[in-house]
Amino acid sequence: GGRPVQARLPLIVISGFTEENHLRQNEALLKLMFWAAHVTERRLARVVFTMAEVGLTEYVRAELPEADMQLIALQDASPASAASFVRANLRGGPREHDVPDEDLEKAVAIVGGRFGDLAALVSRIEEGLTAEEAANELVRTAASEVRELLLNPTGQFRGSTVASRKSPQWSTSGLWDLMTLIATSESGRVPYDRGLFRCFEGNHNALRALVRTNAFRIDRGARGSGEAHNMLMAGSPVMLAAFRTLMTEKRLKAGMDMAVAKDYKTYYESKVAKTEEELEKITKGSFYARSGLDAQFEERRKYLLGKLASYNASHQEWDANYSAARKIAEA
Repeated sequence: GGRPVQARLPLIVISGFTEENHLRQNEALLKLMFWAAHVTERRLARVVFTMAEVGLTEYVRAELPEADMQLIALQDASPASAASFVRANLRGGPREHDVPDEDLEKAVAIVGGRFGDLAALVSRIEEGLTAEEAANELVRTAASEVRELLLNPTGQFRGSTVASRKSPQWSTSGLWDLMTLIATSESGRVPYDRGLFRCFEGNHNALRALVRTNAFRIDRGARGSGEAHNMLMAGSPVMLAAFRTLMTEKRLKAGMDMAVAKDYKTYYESKVAKTEEELEKITKGSFYARSGLDAQFEERRKYLLGKLASYNASHQEWDANYSAARKIAEA
């Protein structure tokens, strides 16, 4: 009639288990996994790994196919559950009856259903703020953290899980461009590949470094469906509200838009220069004339002229965007 043995086992929690750890310390983490499987199978302890990137579970299952593992994916609370959580935590306190249902619903719509954000909302309400004021305060705090990301692309800031490095981990313009895509999207999310190649020129490391700051997260598609089905979104509803708040700051937006436009201008200037260089070479017939490939020469020349016109049009568009943003920034 005693309690089950399982209930008396010690619980060991290993947090901070990230893809970066796996890539850098593969052998050490494999040993850690085997150890966890060993102590669990022998009923010496229960082991829990907490991770932000569920893709790692497939790697663990592949290495330990016989291990008894359970995957629990945590989801945000629904608006109704979130409001109930706030009410329950205010119960018995001085502010229990000071928060109208309508105000709480508006606050929860801003804050979302993350435990940490809801706990922070309760704390600020208990300090004397209205529900709306408390929610807006959380958004302002998140916006301040995003500003730090923009000004400090090394990842060395509070709340980041990125190891300290002196070299930038992402470009400021790429970060702002991704924020803009997500903030202006009706669904608050964009395809992973679009963010990767448009904002970071295919640099997975830069994008993953930003995901590890918790400002962004990857909403994965069906298991095994690959990156093409993944979506990028803000790290939380509060963070999405922070993105959209920063978009309304006139001078900041103008300055960041200038940085994005400048990068695109430079990119298209490079494309124009390379295309003009190749056109000059084949026009002189340095290769084609000697080879007698007149038809191929003409086909390639037409193709390059079309690309040159496209690159010049894009450059002019970004140059106009840069000038417009500069006028606002200098006003």
